[in-house]
Amino acid sequence: MSPYQATGSPATGPRASAARPRERVISVPVWQLFAPGSDPSGPFPAHDAAIEGYSRGPEGETTMALVASGPRADAILDEFWRHLERAGAELRRRVAADAEGRAVLVLAVRAKLSPATSRHLRDALLLPVGVHAGTADLRIVASPEEADGIEKALRSEGIIPSAVRDVGPAVVEGEDRLTHEDWAFLGLLCTLHVFDGPRTVPAQDAAEMLGIEEGAFDEKVRAVESGMKVLGAGLFSSRHERGLGDMMA
Repeated sequence: MSPYQATGSPATGPRASAARPRERVISVPVWQLFAPGSDPSGPFPAHDAAIEGYSRGPEGETTMALVASGPRADAILDEFWRHLERAGAELRRRVAADAEGRAVLVLAVRAKLSPATSRHLRDALLLPVGVHAGTADLRIVASPEEADGIEKALRSEGIIPSAVRDVGPAVVEGEDRLTHEDWAFLGLLCTLHVFDGPRTVPAQDAAEMLGIEEGAFDEKVRAVESGMKVLGAGLFSSRHERGLGDMMA
């Protein structure tokens, strides 16, 4: 799901197109996050994982959904959590499995990134963030100047990109769109299958599943609903009994 739509009259000429936001991928090494605690100097066996959603909370707290697949999926997520424990960034976690057999870790962490770097990423990051064989691909939609700013911000945090590349054409930002954070929150709900089955999970239960205070949860839901005007009202309204998949059909 992309938070961008090509609407209106696009700017003309190569210079205008080059200055517009476009999709880029910044690859960064993250193998140390998954390295076994018994030998953090060595790379963890090849793995696939992804951050599929997140929600920001107060005082730098972030709730995110991390999924992994393959025979070492549970071990991969466990090592990731242990790394957070060693770094003192962990707050709480909930482990689950989905219908596709993937391991799912919903965790709350206190971000170690500076407010400026966090803001850069919130404004540009597209999910999911895929992780394979120790490398995370950060997909962003940004102008060349914004992409340079994000790369510099990551470097200032000691996160050194191994590659930066364009992967999509220039895009025009549409009106009344969901923000990147709205999509991230929706991804968080979908990872936990909040909309599966004949009825949606009640909002109160979903908030409890994520460990998010109910008032803050309701506010995030309203923001998403506001951005989904074309899809109709209320994600959690009693009038909707078919789930998000049918709403988007």
